[in-house]
Amino acid sequence: MGVQTDLFLASPSEIEAAFSGWHRPSPLLADFVTRTARNPFTGEQLTIRSRIPEDQTGPDDDATDRPDLERFDLVDQKGLSTVNLAQLACALLDWDHDNAHCEIDGRTFAGPPDAGVLLELPQALTRRLADLTRDDCATFGRLWAALFREDANGIKADFIRQHELSRPDSEWIGRLADLAHLARQARATTKSVFVWITA
Repeated sequence: MGVQTDLFLASPSEIEAAFSGWHRPSPLLADFVTRTARNPFTGEQLTIRSRIPEDQTGPDDDATDRPDLERFDLVDQKGLSTVNLAQLACALLDWDHDNAHCEIDGRTFAGPPDAGVLLELPQALTRRLADLTRDDCATFGRLWAALFREDANGIKADFIRQHELSRPDSEWIGRLADLAHLARQARATTKSVFVWITA
């Protein structure tokens, strides 16, 4: 079935009502720290740089696992992942790989297991998106596509790699135009852009 991704605008009170019992992540650290982690697939010890605090508040015991999304106007971005959002942040804000992933993954709310992933787009990314012109969307959409393909080149399975590499620039340009439109709405309403991902 794949990954279903929807973006929407919301205020803090609307998020609290729709995602009852979920908790915002702790603020990102000002500086990177170095940690050792184990690759869950290979068992290999890895050294990583991160700005995401290790101490996070988990969800309430009675946190909803069926958020009420009917109140929101959802923008369908099926298949868009947090990795893709980090690639976009690199393209638009010239963030390095580690910082982009921390800025995206570090804004993930704590909810019940398997309920889905909720995160708030970084304000810096939303502001940049809101400033994009039509020509900007074409230029940066192609750059986004190039960064996506750069990562996709590392996929070991031939069929999947070829499929991902065949995705046209027009897909990323169109996605970027949709995100820019939503970001302009966010600026006009003083709401934030949220991302909701389910499998």
